[in-house]
Amino acid sequence: MRSKLGFLLALVLLSFAFPTATMLAFQSLCSAVSAVMIAAAWVQANLSLVCFAGSLGALLYFFPDVFRRTARWLGRALVDSVRSVMPQEQPKSPTS
Repeated sequence: MRSKLGFLLALVLLSFAFPTATMLAFQSLCSAVSAVMIAAAWVQANLSLVCFAGSLGALLYFFPDVFRRTARWLGRALVDSVRSVMPQEQPKSPTS
């Protein structure tokens, strides 16, 4: 208990001796604490996103070829759907 009081007294005396450095240290401490609190709040608010990222990581770890095949399939489906909707430009004949 005595060493804690001595430490607090030393901090108070340093803050009186160097007020600018004390404010800078206090601002840095508050910024670090707020960054940790924001990160914790983001994780809690977006728990579904975090669970999705975790399941994606597990799926990639256990089945590494799944995403490559799925991406290839989705790419082909996208190209086919665009081709079916957009008209193809017909090559011009030499007689016209």
